[in-house]
Amino acid sequence: MKAPETIAILGLGEAGTALATGLRDGVDWYDGAGDVLAVDIALDEGERGGTIRARAEALKIPIYKDYGQFLAGADLVISVVTGVEALNAATAARPHLKPGAVFLDLATITREMAIANAAALDNSGADYVDVAVMGMFYNFGYRAPLLLAGPRAAKVGAWMTAAGFETTVLSERIGDASAVKMLRSILMKGLEALGVECLVAAEDQGLRQEVLDCLADLDNVSFAEFVGKLVTTHTVHAGRRLEEMGLVSQTLRDNGFDPVMTEAIRRVHGRTIVGGAISTDGIVPELGEALKILTRAVRPG
Repeated sequence: MKAPETIAILGLGEAGTALATGLRDGVDWYDGAGDVLAVDIALDEGERGGTIRARAEALKIPIYKDYGQFLAGADLVISVVTGVEALNAATAARPHLKPGAVFLDLATITREMAIANAAALDNSGADYVDVAVMGMFYNFGYRAPLLLAGPRAAKVGAWMTAAGFETTVLSERIGDASAVKMLRSILMKGLEALGVECLVAAEDQGLRQEVLDCLADLDNVSFAEFVGKLVTTHTVHAGRRLEEMGLVSQTLRDNGFDPVMTEAIRRVHGRTIVGGAISTDGIVPELGEALKILTRAVRPG
């Protein structure tokens, strides 16, 4: 991909601001010759709109409230709007995109939404790239890890990596990057909810540090290995673990807490048992085989 001369950012929230800052100060692309502009439909609307304008002024980039012909000069368009607005953004930008422009969709969306967003740009001459953000811009700034998917992903990813972004090309199939993010969120947001339920109860009993200290054994293995081990051993020990979680629910209730996540865990273990997804010989299978067994319970028929 040829280095873009003009980049347009759709949405100047936390993510858009981080990317604009990187393009201005961080990556090799910006040397004073390139142009960055922004579009945000919330511009000047209430307190949030005033904040958006202030961000643009601090970045010294032009910002517009509506999509228009100024997008025709953009070689690269980076959409960082909310998921519910992603299709609207692509549809609104489409009439103004020039042939050969690249449209990076960083919205948090499903595979099907990414495919629909790409379809909105059909016959526009612009290329759609499905992008999933694998970390918070709040923590990483413009170097938040990005997964790219789509027919142009490899060429776009090569330029972005050379410029200083953290990118990984996943595949040529639109929707794969967004799907990975959705599936990852099951685990990450689930852990967040579990952490809340666990540590609030631990704090209540004066055992917060003790509980955290008991997690030190997890430092001995990679997180991916740890999760895989939980899943494979689940096919053997789901019954015993179901019984244990019943006692955990009782513990939380005895202390006045509603065991929302704990009860969800019990349901998952119970589903495995009812679905017959248990290794009958008591031998822990490898991960691929374990997932085949568990699929019978998770998606019967």
